[in-house]
Amino acid sequence: MDNVDIKIRDIIFSLTCAQDNSLVSIIKDKLNNCGVLDVDEQVALDNFNNLCSELNSIPTSGTLVTSDNLYQTANTIRPESLADMTKLFINKKMRIKLGTVLTNSTMELGKPGVNIEAIIEKVSNALVVYNPKDVEEDKINTTDLESMKSKLHEVKEEIKGIKFGIDVVDQIYPGVTPGSYNIIAGYTGSFKTTIALNMCYIGMQTGYNSLYFSLEINKEDVMLNLLSLHSYNMGEPVKRSDMTKLRYTDPDKFDRILESLYALPGKIEIYDESDIERYSTTVFGDIIRKTDKMFHDKHNSKLDHVVLDHAQLLKFDTQVKTNDAYMVLNVYASYFRQQAAKNGYAVTLVSQTSRNGYEYACKHGGQYLLTGLAEGNELERGATFVLAAFINDGLKASGQLQVQILKNRYGETMLEPQLTNIKPEYYVVGNGYNKTPQQVESVFDTNGNFTNPFEVTEEINLDSLLGGM
Repeated sequence: MDNVDIKIRDIIFSLTCAQDNSLVSIIKDKLNNCGVLDVDEQVALDNFNNLCSELNSIPTSGTLVTSDNLYQTANTIRPESLADMTKLFINKKMRIKLGTVLTNSTMELGKPGVNIEAIIEKVSNALVVYNPKDVEEDKINTTDLESMKSKLHEVKEEIKGIKFGIDVVDQIYPGVTPGSYNIIAGYTGSFKTTIALNMCYIGMQTGYNSLYFSLEINKEDVMLNLLSLHSYNMGEPVKRSDMTKLRYTDPDKFDRILESLYALPGKIEIYDESDIERYSTTVFGDIIRKTDKMFHDKHNSKLDHVVLDHAQLLKFDTQVKTNDAYMVLNVYASYFRQQAAKNGYAVTLVSQTSRNGYEYACKHGGQYLLTGLAEGNELERGATFVLAAFINDGLKASGQLQVQILKNRYGETMLEPQLTNIKPEYYVVGNGYNKTPQQVESVFDTNGNFTNPFEVTEEINLDSLLGGM
């Protein structure tokens, strides 16, 4: 049941569609009094309350979308299901709130001089306040997921996010979802690009298509990084440093790795600086639309995820006269955030942290502050999710990286950095990957006969994929 992803904007948008004063009053009371909304949700509810007061009636859907463009991607719930869906939404928020209290309390227990009795009382109070109501009382059948999903009008599939592949992060954040605006932050050499590319790879495994703007390294190198990562997951690991010569020393193995990557359910399109005729929001927008159309025409799918690596390399062409790096970054950050919300794909910006931010982290066990992001306050202000990465010589020698959730609009943050594994020689970060259900099922045809899951029906142009390397 928790897999049914209901947002407060789905509920509010559906209220404007229903235009039922009695229903609006009931739902508003439940939401206003639940006490578990996060900041973004409370803002959405307050704005709706204000609109109702100003108009002295229920606003139309058009008026709602005009007031907040995030409603453009909202789902519509049938009026007869709204009460149950609202209860489910609130119960899920209560569980998240309770989980946050329990997690923070567990972390406090490890600190010296802590008052254990005070923590026990805090947890006990949270269990009373945030423990969701009895499900049977709320008349929600948690054993029938399909029945509940059918109540979501015009929803074609359950919304799932692209995971990071890092357990300590994935347990808290469901992954980047349509319309979200995410940041991977860290100082130079902290494996930000590795994390971003691993996300794209996990997306490919689970059927998501990515567009990767590599503004620092060329696309041939990005592809070789991805091939090394995939070879590790295949059980035929080839170090990144050996991947270039493998094409000539063992072309059969190289082709096998490339073809199996190409056969994954999701695809990736890589652009580097040589593909960008000039730097402007218009040019980036044209490339995004072109890529989305390509995925639609060639693969009967859509663009799901846009990655920009890294944000501080964004600039304007010479027609725009400015030396203000803050302004440039803020304009781009705002543009990509708005486009993600409008067009329903996720955006991830890889961002440098400032030197001051890095020096603070070095003195505090790798712990970053949100203000440590380099330049442009639009980065942290507009982000849905911010993940920070930190490494030093000791961590690198032990094959580990520290990660920390600095911002999470849909759940808890991470006060203390947590360790995760890295294998730089294979471009791997996190806990490794398993074959997805789509891949496992593809081993058998409709008659149950074994087939080659990596068989490619169309010819692969290696020179095209690797840029003529």
